[in-house]
Amino acid sequence: MAELKIKDTMTSLEILEQINFFRAELDGKSAMRHKDLLDIIRDEFEDEIAGRKISPSTYKDASGKSNLMFILTHDQAKQIAMRESKAVRKALIAYIHKLEDALKSSNFHIPPTYSEALRLAADQAETIEKQSKKIEEDKPKVEFADICLKSEDNILIREMAKIISDNGFKLGERRLYNKLRKWKLVFPTSTEPYQKYIDAGYFVIKQTSANTPYGIKLNKTTLITPKGQQYIINRLKNERRKAG
Repeated sequence: MAELKIKDTMTSLEILEQINFFRAELDGKSAMRHKDLLDIIRDEFEDEIAGRKISPSTYKDASGKSNLMFILTHDQAKQIAMRESKAVRKALIAYIHKLEDALKSSNFHIPPTYSEALRLAADQAETIEKQSKKIEEDKPKVEFADICLKSEDNILIREMAKIISDNGFKLGERRLYNKLRKWKLVFPTSTEPYQKYIDAGYFVIKQTSANTPYGIKLNKTTLITPKGQQYIINRLKNERRKAG
């Protein structure tokens, strides 16, 4: 989670950062795009934007291109939180309350001089640029997670390992199995998942039979469902985020 920024507003980038953190941490959901959050803000505050009570602003992304963002009050940010799931909504509102408490106990004040106001604006612009750069860097992984969610294919563990490696996580099949065992998704001495994760829709077991000189042999193959693929990606992203 990002450190508390002691101010009385939140940019749409800051709100997005917290939403996606809590989505991954609490719901295992795919990350929201900034574009989608802007659409929610426009829908939620249509009258305020039309009446210029909420004004659009801009930030520069990693390529130097100017992009739209909104700056909301804490109450408006809480209103946006109502669009999220119960768990994410509670966590985001609690985060905003902490920000408000920190603001009350700080020496935060409106800059008394023009030069101080310029310095504050420059600091905020630098923070926004760093946030936008991080969002751009994370975009391929976010899009990959979205692809997993929309996929209709159940895939082999080794196929999942290759896809993960191609998208920056550098895990081979053996290391991925070790992860799944560490997370207690599969049995420690086999490649078969625990029944509760099959029931949860993360895995399916494909059974085949073959005639041998010794009779019919049954083979079991573990496949990861799109839901399971999404879950694994989110776990890996959480681990990377916590590692710093």
